[in-house]
Amino acid sequence: MLKFPDGFTPYKKKDADRYNTFRWWSGLTFGDLLDRAADIHPEKEAFVDGKTRLTYGEAREKTNRLALGLMDLGIQPLDRVLVQFPNWNEFVFAYFALQRSAPSPCC
Repeated sequence: MLKFPDGFTPYKKKDADRYNTFRWWSGLTFGDLLDRAADIHPEKEAFVDGKTRLTYGEAREKTNRLALGLMDLGIQPLDRVLVQFPNWNEFVFAYFALQRSAPSPCC
């Protein structure tokens, strides 16, 4: 059973059933989508900011390294983390890395 942070409001059962019936929820996290894109198009350019251009494969590698670093710092599922970056690729990596250990709230 999934645990949720205090104050989390889950979807109403009828809404969740509808989203699942119409397949609006795929059961994939954003991290899963990044992995899928990196599997299919590892050399395709994915993220561009003012200084760097990265492929899906490079993005996954950086995300995974950051996720391991966050775990080494003791960040665990359900912890609250503030992320604040300008419009840089590092924001994307931080977001995806934090998703690596988060439970999916959809179902």
